Amino acid sequence: MYFCPQESVQGTKVRLLEVRIEDWARWTINGEARRHSSILQMIMAGHCFSGGAGSSQPLIECAELVIESALASLSVSNPKSVEVFRAEYGVLKLGSLPLDAPQHQKSLKLGIGLRTYRRKLAETKLAISTALKEEKYL
Repeated sequence: MYFCPQESVQGTKVRLLEVRIEDWARWTINGEARRHSSILQMIMAGHCFSGGAGSSQPLIECAELVIESALASLSVSNPKSVEVFRAEYGVLKLGSLPLDAPQHQKSLKLGIGLRTYRRKLAETKLAISTALKEEKYL
């Protein structure tokens, strides 16, 4: 059996990305993203922020907010990709379709082909991965 350390590191990063995304989905579905009407309200409630000693500005310490921010940025140029991503992880309810429906059913419900669905999902994951790497979460 051939072992390549680079492949092992890459596999770990992919798994970590999936964990971050699943955490984001739970965070969004459980209402943390909707419970507060503003960032200021989240800071005051102590969610995902921390003011360090002597710090005049809060520091984001929440990968979920980084993902949400990346999605907000992407929705300006590619709203369908964000819609696909939210549907894939059960954040966007597609009518009577179960949250764990196969991708081909979700793609039909969104009015796009399966290949387009998978391409848009990959585009969104790449944008999220880049944002998480910039913030040192990956």
